[in-house]
Amino acid sequence: MHWLTWRQLADFLKSWEGLAVAFLGAAAAVYYAPRKVLETWDWYVDRFLDSPVLNILRDRRLIHRPVMNNWSPAPPPEEVEYGLPEIAEKLSRSRESVGKSLQRLRKQGKAELYRGGWRLGVRDRQH
Repeated sequence: MHWLTWRQLADFLKSWEGLAVAFLGAAAAVYYAPRKVLETWDWYVDRFLDSPVLNILRDRRLIHRPVMNNWSPAPPPEEVEYGLPEIAEKLSRSRESVGKSLQRLRKQGKAELYRGGWRLGVRDRQH
């Protein structure tokens, strides 16, 4: 296998063929790089900020109401929502940071505002 030396590479880039290859490489980098950068950023935000918030919401709190009499069936359990301060305290993060995570999860349908607190979105409750 033949490798180019720095001198040969410099001579190649000075030719019109080298400039064409360099231009095509630069154009591809400009076209594809921003998307990859944004996808990577979204992955990091989801992995390190939003996922812990979603895991707390997945730990659903259900309250079982007492049976009013012996012959009626027990009422279905009622879900209690999580408050923003409670989630922030559990994660040791600021309320602002957790609020932004909740808004991102809300846009994705993974969380919803429920009676002044937060619970899993319809999409995740069905799983």
